[in-house]
Amino acid sequence: MTCLDYPMDSSGFVLADDPFASVRASRVTLRDLAILSRLHDREMDVLAVRALLREGFPDGLALSFHAADAAAAQERLRRQIVALKEDASSLRELARDYQAIYLVPHHLDGAGRMTRRGDRFVSCLHVVRQLADDAARRNDGKSLADYLDAVFLPQLASFRLWTELRGQGGRGVGYGAGGRGFYGHLTVFSDAYFRELRRRLGNEAIETLSTLKGHRGSRVGRP
Repeated sequence: MTCLDYPMDSSGFVLADDPFASVRASRVTLRDLAILSRLHDREMDVLAVRALLREGFPDGLALSFHAADAAAAQERLRRQIVALKEDASSLRELARDYQAIYLVPHHLDGAGRMTRRGDRFVSCLHVVRQLADDAARRNDGKSLADYLDAVFLPQLASFRLWTELRGQGGRGVGYGAGGRGFYGHLTVFSDAYFRELRRRLGNEAIETLSTLKGHRGSRVGRP
């Protein structure tokens, strides 16, 4: 089972506030992070494309967005995903986009090994998942919030700038007047998602499971 194979919560549960305030809130938050990590970690394959289309991603995420720019980023990514195709040619084009953004040689590390543009960002994203898992077990998101502030959000901002610069000359899947393809829109949306996650971690009001059950959104995905 891959990260994209986890079934949606049939209640259409949407977080009301703290992402680790209950077992249920923690589960849907960790699922969000698993999907986003998978999408950034490696090229899309036909199973991933089918899973995204089947689940109506990104509509099925636990966080809801009220800021206009975040909601717009979600809508643009949704349109990109609806336009994805499963044929070999389209998948090869997606793979080329991924390689041109994430796998471009960057610089030598301390051991003299060549790193790639996406290595640091993807590595930090996996650390976020680990810290989120710890936060869920301890019902305490302080370490995660600190890491987001000190390391991950600056790294994500840097990577977003790189995708913007790369997209200006791009001709890959979904490139249009805005100069972004699928992975450019994914990165912009990821930036909005993690900033919203950080905002909620800063909320001192810890809600109980019974309270959270009173804040359910509409069913995830589309009919």
